Amino acid sequence: MRAYTGGTKAEPVIQPITVECKGAEAAPGAKLVIDYSYVTGEYNYYDQQANKASDTMELNLDEVARDLKYPVATEVEGLIHKPDAPITAINDTTLALTGVERTEKGLQFKWQTSNPGEYPTSVHIGNPPVIGADGVIYGFYQSPDIASVPVTGAGKTAEWTTEVAVPGDVAGLYMLLSVESKKQRLFTNYAVDLTDK
Repeated sequence: MRAYTGGTKAEPVIQPITVECKGAEAAPGAKLVIDYSYVTGEYNYYDQQANKASDTMELNLDEVARDLKYPVATEVEGLIHKPDAPITAINDTTLALTGVERTEKGLQFKWQTSNPGEYPTSVHIGNPPVIGADGVIYGFYQSPDIASVPVTGAGKTAEWTTEVAVPGDVAGLYMLLSVESKKQRLFTNYAVDLTDK
C-alpha cells in the first residue's frame, strides 16, 4: 500500500503514505525506524486490543528503491477470497457478493443476505474499499457498523448495493471487506479477488 483515500466524504483526496523528519539529514548508513501496529484475524469493536500486534520496520536509507512496481507482496495461500464464495456472517446469515459492475465513477457491488434463523438480523459490512495494483486504497473509510444495511427477515433474503469511486484505468483490484460475524461488532476481514474487473 502506498496511498489511501483521505480528505472528507464530500471532498476525498488520495493521500500518499509519507514520513516527514523535519530538519533531519540522512547521513550515509542512516536508517529510518518506524513503529507500527495492526490487527490480525477478527476485529472486536468492544476489545480493540484483542488480536493487536506491534512491530518495527527498519529502512536502510542507502537502499531506498525508487522503481517499485505494485503490489509488493508475497502470496499467502488461502488469504484471497473468491468473489462468488459465500461468507457466513452473524447469526449464521449467509452474505453473497452477487454482482460487480464498472460504472462511470468506479465500482458498484450487489449484495444479498439469506437468513435461515427465526429472528430478523442485520449484517454490517460498511462500504468496502478496494486496493488496486497501483497500491492505492480507494474508498473513504468509516466503521462498518455505521453504514445502513437492510434487515434480513427470518427465513428471508435481502439485497442492496454499495459503491466505491475508482479510476477506470486502475486494475488488479481486491476488495477489503469487513463482515460482522459471531456477535455484534465483531468483524472478520476478507480480501476479495476482483482482479478480472
